[in-house]
Amino acid sequence: MKTYYIDTDARLLDIFREHCNLSCEQYEIIRAEFIFLLCDIQEEEPAEEIAKRCDKLHVIFDFLYETNELDLKEYTEIYDLVEEMRAAAEGAA
Repeated sequence: MKTYYIDTDARLLDIFREHCNLSCEQYEIIRAEFIFLLCDIQEEEPAEEIAKRCDKLHVIFDFLYETNELDLKEYTEIYDLVEEMRAAAEGAA
């Protein structure tokens, strides 16, 4: 098991502090996906599995952005968070 920690709850709250157009259900789905991604990184899942989870998150974000439920700032910050986590997973591989 890999030692990797990032406070996804704090980061998500920071991203959505000023504005959040998401429903509670949408927010909880995103939050859960980040937790699953964090667990995958910690459990050193294969890079393909981590890439699939990251791509799934990107599809969710793209949809939410296109439906105006994420503004550009939120979209960029949350997208960057996923890429930061993907880079951490690749850096330890």
